[in-house]
Amino acid sequence: MTIAYAHPALEDLERVPAELTARRQWVLWRAEPPRTPGEKPVKMPYSIHGGRASSTDPATWGDFGAVVDAYEVGESWAGIGYVFAPNDPYIGIDLDDCRCPETGEVVEEARAIIARLGGCYCEVSPSGEGVKCWARGTKPPRWPCRRKARTFGWIEVYEVGRYFAVTGRAVTF
Repeated sequence: MTIAYAHPALEDLERVPAELTARRQWVLWRAEPPRTPGEKPVKMPYSIHGGRASSTDPATWGDFGAVVDAYEVGESWAGIGYVFAPNDPYIGIDLDDCRCPETGEVVEEARAIIARLGGCYCEVSPSGEGVKCWARGTKPPRWPCRRKARTFGWIEVYEVGRYFAVTGRAVTF
């Protein structure tokens, strides 16, 4: 499987909402070979302090400005990411394979999900084929972390212990 991840442009990263950039929950990432042949590359998180970052260890995270600065000067970084933390008012909703990269069209089922979230920040995923959303709230207790959508790929919902690669390419309807 060949996946090309777009490297976010600095001017796009400037569009990430201030309420997210104000939080010290940012990491760098790079694409690494898949764990299993034929799967997509792994978006491995890294710390600006050196070495791999952990989505459960705040000591490995940095503030937005420092992470963007490191991304700008580091040739090996594919992008930056936002970590969902226990004290975080946000959950992450990842809608896989719901967007046509050529036209930007998002399938109706995904658009309806985004509309129900109401007032959240959504952006194009690094592959260009999905949409990631940050919404205030908590995951419903019986809602699985991952489930198949009816008309597109997967719907994934995360509260803690995960991170989203960030593009800054906002999706609006």
